[in-house]
Amino acid sequence: MLELKYNKWSMQRIKDGAKTLTSRKTKHEHGIEIEDVVGPLPWYFIRDYLYRSEGASSPAELQRIMNQCQRREVDDEDMFYVHIISPRMILKLTEETGEVRNEI
Repeated sequence: MLELKYNKWSMQRIKDGAKTLTSRKTKHEHGIEIEDVVGPLPWYFIRDYLYRSEGASSPAELQRIMNQCQRREVDDEDMFYVHIISPRMILKLTEETGEVRNEI
């Protein structure tokens, strides 16, 4: 099982190889899932310059997703730690159960 929680939108983009970063309010340690952590960085920087690596097609899409995750309007100056998802981690979603398995 994964150490961090991801919503359905994020899981699909990780599986597709489009999402290589995940931004969180708290810093999570390195491990199988996380290769490195940068920050904290202001939200506007992440949204405007890192949105593609976060799996979004535009800054507006990333803003919408983050607002849903945080259950509030995320302000430009809110600070987040940017976690680099380990390229060694391959996620597989099983069609039967929807469970996630890590393989290295």
